[in-house]
Amino acid sequence: MRQPLSLLLVGGCATFLAGCGTVGLAENAPMGGKPMAQVDPAGMVEFAEEPVGYGASQDFTVDSIGESPITVEDAWVEVADPNVFFVGALPFPKRLDPGDSVSFKVNFEPQQSGIFYGTLVITMDDGSTLERNVTGTGCDDGNSDRRCD
Repeated sequence: MRQPLSLLLVGGCATFLAGCGTVGLAENAPMGGKPMAQVDPAGMVEFAEEPVGYGASQDFTVDSIGESPITVEDAWVEVADPNVFFVGALPFPKRLDPGDSVSFKVNFEPQQSGIFYGTLVITMDDGSTLERNVTGTGCDDGNSDRRCD
């Protein structure tokens, strides 16, 4: 005697469930846990106006937000004038387990007056990059009081 089609499908599904255990997962559910990271602060980072010959720094933090480890390989600032922005002491390469983070500083040291722009680039071992735009303004300090005139 033939069973109704719905019973055959239910029976087939039960066999399938016992075999692989993945039925019912969302179609886009991650399999195996992808490594992911984010950088803080978000958006463009603006350094305060700084007199020529002085400097300021900004902390950046890379957080591992994925389900498996990721390694931060390197970080640098791409700029037209390499003597304006630079990354401080590098703790890289640095392996980050899920939930871990690593911090470092980007320094702004204008050698002349003007507005400067750069892009902080952070590379990961999986080939991905994180980027943040940075900007700062250098100004004259005619009174030598570390204030912009």
